[in-house]
Amino acid sequence: MINWTEGRGRLQFILDCKMASLLDYIERNGLSGTARSASNNDGGDCPMIRRLSIVTCICLAGTGLAAQHRKPDFSGTWQVDPMRSSKETRLVSWIEPPPTNGWFFSLVPERFTHHEPYLVIVDAHGQRIKMTTDGKEKVNQLSSGLVHRSKTRWDGNELVTEWSIERDGKTSVRGMDRRSLSADGEELIDDRTIAVSFAEQHFRIVWVKNE
Repeated sequence: MINWTEGRGRLQFILDCKMASLLDYIERNGLSGTARSASNNDGGDCPMIRRLSIVTCICLAGTGLAAQHRKPDFSGTWQVDPMRSSKETRLVSWIEPPPTNGWFFSLVPERFTHHEPYLVIVDAHGQRIKMTTDGKEKVNQLSSGLVHRSKTRWDGNELVTEWSIERDGKTSVRGMDRRSLSADGEELIDDRTIAVSFAEQHFRIVWVKNE
C-alpha cells in the first residue's frame, strides 16, 4: 500500500512532467499556434487539448486528496475550562500529595501558532516551546535551568508530543500530550500523561478558544 507521503510525491512528479510537456508544446508552437490548433480541431484530437485535460484532471484529483489529508490547525489562544477537565492518579509510592482538582485553575492561557510543520506554544508567563510535527527532537531551554526535550508527530488528526523535563542532565518528569480539536475547532482536548517517581497521572484538559 502506498502511503500518503509517497503518493503525494508520485502525484507531484506526474504533474511536473505533464506541465513540462505542455509548456514545451506552447514554446514550440507559440500561444497563437496553440490557440489555432485548438480552434482547428474544434475540440477533437488535439494534443494540446488532451494534455491540458489530463493536467486539469490530475490537479483536481490532487486538490481533493490534499483536502482529505489536511491536518487540523491548532492556532489560537486557548483558556482551560476547569469544570470540564478531569484527572486520574495512580500512586507508585507516597512521597508527596498529588495535585488536586484545583490544579486546573492554575493553568494559564496558552497561545498556539501553527504553520505546518512548525508549532510554537507560548503561555501567559512568556514561556515558549518550539516544536515541529515531523517527529524530530526539539530542545527548549526553560527558566530555572530546566530543559524541555520533545518529539511531536501526527497520529491521524491527533497531535502527539512525547516530552521530558531535565535538570543538570537528569530527567525528572516524563509526559505525553495527545491533542485534538473539536469538529467546530472551538475546543482543544489535551489528553496528558505525566509520570514522576511517585505517581503516574492522566489528565483530560479541555481548552476553549478565546480568539
